[in-house]
Amino acid sequence: LILISVPVNNIIKICYMDCLKCKICSIPYDEEDRRPRHAPCGHNICTSCVRALVKDSIFECPKCKQRNKNVVPDDLPISSGLIDVIRHFKSMKNPSTKETDLSTSRATNAETCKDHNKVIDYRCMKCNYWICKDCLDSHTTFKGCSIITSAKAMNSMKEQHLKNVDMLLTIFEEDANHVSTKIQEHNKEIKKLQDMLEQGNIRKKHLIDSKYQIISANSPSNLSNRIEILTQRQQSMRSWSVKNLGSRSKSNNTK
Repeated sequence: LILISVPVNNIIKICYMDCLKCKICSIPYDEEDRRPRHAPCGHNICTSCVRALVKDSIFECPKCKQRNKNVVPDDLPISSGLIDVIRHFKSMKNPSTKETDLSTSRATNAETCKDHNKVIDYRCMKCNYWICKDCLDSHTTFKGCSIITSAKAMNSMKEQHLKNVDMLLTIFEEDANHVSTKIQEHNKEIKKLQDMLEQGNIRKKHLIDSKYQIISANSPSNLSNRIEILTQRQQSMRSWSVKNLGSRSKSNNTK
């Protein structure tokens, strides 16, 4: 069964909508002001949006709200995979208006030519439509047309669509690897902060223990005990002084 096909199948169209448009402004990427760039958080955002979002070298991703400092928009890495796909889709532009007028569908169904009611056996790869044997003679008068059999055309289209899918899968893998790297970096930073927090809690506990030791050492009960001990020592010193100094004074008087 021969199918009348568009330049890209539905799967590619869906992927195109999801992958080749900026996640912020929803405008298709290009190779100028809307070149796709990898934000520090891993999301792909066009250059124009990145420039607009960076304030005082601080970038906050509208998608995940991650904030990053010291961000220079034009220094963020460009998504080369997306650029390759953009270039590929540019090479698959629709024919000119004149050629499009000539490419009005000549099939009443997937197998029969509308003009001649004959089986479609060929496809013009330039004009992008199917033709039967009767169409062949008149169509070959157009310069630059490339006529191949319908079987070869289907195989060629299938191979091209598979290449498109492979290219998009490569982009997904690149983005996944980029996000995975960022996640690992964030996990390391989280571990570092957790270690710092744990050390801070240990130090806090030591300070609190020291505080209570000082408070306990200077509590009223402890101060009273110290005063009582000092008073006892003072009285003991007085008794000793009276006893010893008094006996010496008597001895001197006797002499």
